Amino acid sequence: MSRVGRRQGSTEADRRSAWLILRDRFPSAEHLAGSDVPVRVLYGTADDVVPSRLSAELAARVGNLQGEVAVPGAGHNDAIWFGPRLADEVVELSQAVVG
Repeated sequence: MSRVGRRQGSTEADRRSAWLILRDRFPSAEHLAGSDVPVRVLYGTADDVVPSRLSAELAARVGNLQGEVAVPGAGHNDAIWFGPRLADEVVELSQAVVG
């Protein structure tokens, strides 16, 4: 997460936000690397909270990756993450796992 903080630390408000983020650890890669749970990693290429490069790195470390989906132009909390596109991805993952 320190890489996220360095990227965001351009203004005083960004530095405060980065500090709040950096106080908590999000060891997602550590948890998912050895897991046999099927995972699909979805992220937006315009995410200004978690750079898409870090999401791609996470996908590369997932133990049972069932897909990586980079949504062009999508940001961190854009509407696309709360609508049919996300539901379709969940269905697709479920079908790939269950059959």
